[in-house]
Amino acid sequence: MRPVKLTLSAFGPYAGKTTLNMDKLGTGGLYLITGDTGAGKTTLFDAITFALYGEPSGENRDSSMLRSKYADPDVPTFVELEFLYRGKKYGVKRCPEYQRPAKKGGGTTLQRAEAELVLPDGSLVTKTREVTNRVVEIIGLDRSQFCRIAMIAQGDFLKLLVDTTDERKAIFRQLFRTEPYHRLQERLKGESSALKDECARLKNSIQQYTAGIMCEDGDPAQDRLVLAKAGKLPLQEVFDLLEELIEKDVKTEAEGKISLADVEKQLSATDTRIAQAEEQQKQQGLLDDAERQLAQDKQRSQPLQQQVEICQKQLPEADRLAAEAAALQATLPRYNQLEQAKTDLNEVDKKIIQSQQSLQRKKDDSQKADDALAELRRQMEERKDCQVQKEALQNRKEKADERFKKLVDLKNEINLFDAAQKQLAEAQQTYKDAADHAEKLHSRYEAMNRAFLDGQAGLLAAALEEGKPCPVCGSTTHPVPAAVPAQAPKQAELERARDAADKASTAAADASAAAAELLGGVSAQRTRLQQQSAELLEGAALEDAAQQLASRLSTAQDYLAELERKLKKAEADVRCLQQLQSRLPDCEQVCEQTGQAVNDGEKELAGLKSRKEEQQKTLTQLQQELPYDSKARAEQQAAKLTAQSEQIKTEAEKAKRVLEDHNSAMNHLRGQITALRQQLAAAEAIDLPLEQERRELLKQRKKGLNETLTSLATRITTNQMAQQNLRRQSGDLDKTEKRYMWVSTLSNTANGNLSGKEKIMLEAYIQTIYFDRIIARANTRFMTMSGGQYELCRRTTAENNRSQSGLELDVIDHYNGSRRSVKSLSGGESFKASLSLALGLSDEIQSSAGGIRLDCMFVDEGFGSLDDESLQQAMQALVSLTESNRLVGIISHVAGLKERIDRQILVTKDRSGGSKIEIVV
Repeated sequence: MRPVKLTLSAFGPYAGKTTLNMDKLGTGGLYLITGDTGAGKTTLFDAITFALYGEPSGENRDSSMLRSKYADPDVPTFVELEFLYRGKKYGVKRCPEYQRPAKKGGGTTLQRAEAELVLPDGSLVTKTREVTNRVVEIIGLDRSQFCRIAMIAQGDFLKLLVDTTDERKAIFRQLFRTEPYHRLQERLKGESSALKDECARLKNSIQQYTAGIMCEDGDPAQDRLVLAKAGKLPLQEVFDLLEELIEKDVKTEAEGKISLADVEKQLSATDTRIAQAEEQQKQQGLLDDAERQLAQDKQRSQPLQQQVEICQKQLPEADRLAAEAAALQATLPRYNQLEQAKTDLNEVDKKIIQSQQSLQRKKDDSQKADDALAELRRQMEERKDCQVQKEALQNRKEKADERFKKLVDLKNEINLFDAAQKQLAEAQQTYKDAADHAEKLHSRYEAMNRAFLDGQAGLLAAALEEGKPCPVCGSTTHPVPAAVPAQAPKQAELERARDAADKASTAAADASAAAAELLGGVSAQRTRLQQQSAELLEGAALEDAAQQLASRLSTAQDYLAELERKLKKAEADVRCLQQLQSRLPDCEQVCEQTGQAVNDGEKELAGLKSRKEEQQKTLTQLQQELPYDSKARAEQQAAKLTAQSEQIKTEAEKAKRVLEDHNSAMNHLRGQITALRQQLAAAEAIDLPLEQERRELLKQRKKGLNETLTSLATRITTNQMAQQNLRRQSGDLDKTEKRYMWVSTLSNTANGNLSGKEKIMLEAYIQTIYFDRIIARANTRFMTMSGGQYELCRRTTAENNRSQSGLELDVIDHYNGSRRSVKSLSGGESFKASLSLALGLSDEIQSSAGGIRLDCMFVDEGFGSLDDESLQQAMQALVSLTESNRLVGIISHVAGLKERIDRQILVTKDRSGGSKIEIVV
């Protein structure tokens, strides 16, 4: 996977829309991401990770906080990434969740997270989760794996280097998915602990059941039972003791049941005789009561007979009352007519009230409709000229836009002119410097030439002899021969000086031509700008144009804003007028309908009032003809008369029935007295006090036997339950202890807790295989970075048998043959070791992910601790990563890297807020 183009909008420190064309960096090699501290260098990798997976790269950065604090409220926040994978181009765009201005009503609203993925065939995948799943499917890496492979993050590599076994184990568990081994360890540990607790529970349960064994006080086996409850008796002897106690109590219980049955038989016979005696006493009492009651009833017979005669004389009055009630009952149907008349009158009254209320509402609606129509016409009148105003404002705005554009263009031209003047001044200075340099070189050459010629004369003079002619002048005398100068240049030095002077002259000529060309362009620009300034700034000089432009642009911008505001209001008025015109026919129709509804309501109310007058006449006539004002009162009076008649008849019937019942009771008493006298005469005589005394003695004996049997039953049941539970629990304990022995051994092995052995867990043992591969890959870089001095190795023996081990790191120093902990390395050495380890980890994760290869990688900071030689070695190791067209980005502000790496992404802070990016290749 290689990024092609990255676009950020209101993301992190980047306030506006920023596009980074990463194709300019090429397809392989190193490039540097550098810039101000906090400008947003690492944010570029965050943006790539967010585009792919919907989350930034760092664990301490939340996707809901990615909105730029420098961005304008209306600028949307999103990241768009184009990338190549296996020669195919993909495009992914994501928007995080953030608060944005609401489109209607003001305030803010929540912008939900969105995502879309464009596939090579042009098809589109949407929804955040579906896009993330598809990206993982395409690249073959999830976010955690991608961050570990593609980004060696700031501070992470040193932590990985010095981590303990437990800390590395947690990291490798996530990276290499060794969680199942960890779960197996925990499951074995948990089962071992549970089995241990179960064994303890079963032993405690056996002791509790043993403590519940019972025996009779004074029993010979009581001493052995005390030993058993104290846990000092073997389990088999406890079973034998239980068997002995149960057998003895069962035999005693059988003998007690036989004695109890005999006592119960005697007690039953005694109870029978006592019941017969008590029955005789009861019959004698009944006889006495019957004779006394018969005497009383004979005295009551005469008054009852007199009451019957009085009631018979009142029966004619009952017949009269019944006839009067029947006559009143015959008038009840007319009361129904009276009630119906009242009901109808009430209904008409209700309808009149409802009609009056409805009429008032209709009148209110009609008035509202009239008011609304008047208001509508008033608003239309207010806006009748809005279309003309809108067109006038549009014309004014077009002219203002044109002038503002000309002012902006003039400002840009002036800025370009200032830059051209600066470039001209630099070119002129370059020419001046080149001319001075050429002059110096020519002066030097002439001096050297003179010295060279002087040197040649000295050489000739050195060969002169008196009497022999001079080869130059022919004189045979040589009064003052020339001396050889001590610093005479050689022929080659003179030629080099001449060449340097010629080159300097050529360079000066070139600089002069370049300055002349720039001067012509600046002059043309000046002429053009003076003309534009005179047109736009009312004859202002070019020197004053820049100062005046700022004020003119501000004024023009304010004027445009005011025109825009007025134009929006005029457009709103036009739209409003159109809406008002469209509503006018409906408003007129509503007014007509509500007026008609008022007329209909008034007619309905008049009809109801007429019906009320007719019904009131009918009600008055019925009230005059009937004796009572309501059917209820008539029914009440008829019921009263009927009740009085029925009461007289009921009392007469009751008196007759009481007399008949009284005579029947007297006959029953006479028969009862005769029967009781005969029964008492035939009964056997029984001594009741003697039988009662005998029964009490038998009850005491029965109670003692029951208490003894209850105690025996309790002991037997308790001991039998204890015997069953002890046999069951002892069997469970035997099976549990056997399983605990082998599960505990297996758990101790998997969790590295074997006594006298190194503390290496199963998961850590599996992870050592991956760790050895990582170390092997890391050493290919570490040996290069350290100049062959250092090599990483995994510690194979533990420092002690108490703490966990297996993933500790040592370093071998090949210069002195020593082996020590990686924590003893210096700052620069630790950086190189940790960087090598991180690169090895990246390679191993990439390999274990199915041979997936990423064509890009980022390394974040850490180079500041290296000297020049170490920095060069680290660079060589990183260059090796770029083989096979891999592109490696180094995030750093170290000056040494800026000098070594030509391709750069410059991230700088903008004074107005936010950051900006520039690619330098």
